[in-house]
Amino acid sequence: IQGNLMLDMLMGAQLIYMPGIPQDVEDQEIASAFPITGPIAEDLRRQGKKPFLAPLGGATPTGHLGYINMVDELATQLAEENIRPTHIFVGTGTGGTHTGIQMGLRLAGMETKLVGISVSFHTRPKEEEIAQMCNEAMAYYGVQEKFVPGDITVNYDYVGAGYGAVTPEAVEAVRL
Repeated sequence: IQGNLMLDMLMGAQLIYMPGIPQDVEDQEIASAFPITGPIAEDLRRQGKKPFLAPLGGATPTGHLGYINMVDELATQLAEENIRPTHIFVGTGTGGTHTGIQMGLRLAGMETKLVGISVSFHTRPKEEEIAQMCNEAMAYYGVQEKFVPGDITVNYDYVGAGYGAVTPEAVEAVRL
């Protein structure tokens, strides 16, 4: 038990495991259709509770805001140190982190290139999904910026055995 799972457990979250979810159903969950978590939320509502449903990865305008703010803080720190990075690399799964950072770079006026390294297989090109999420979030915040898939860079060469799969290459990368 490590990382986010450990934090979930320390904070007392109730974890429900649902193995074998096909990618198309996961894609619906990412798109806020909630075929996986929706029935669980209905059960909670019947118990008088008020569940908040967030798509996988927190890929919402509110979720992106944290990364927009992170880029703003990063831009300030880089300017203080007179550092001008040419590239930033980020893991890209649901695309939420990638979207927030992509938006943050544009809003901060940084010309740093963001490269997403895909962590899982996708049924639709992530460049399309991330551009769409950027546009939806920009509209949500009243910003007249537009993204196209060509603005987004995702490398699919390192997916390997799939999300979270421990491979000899992954172990070697950690050691390195």
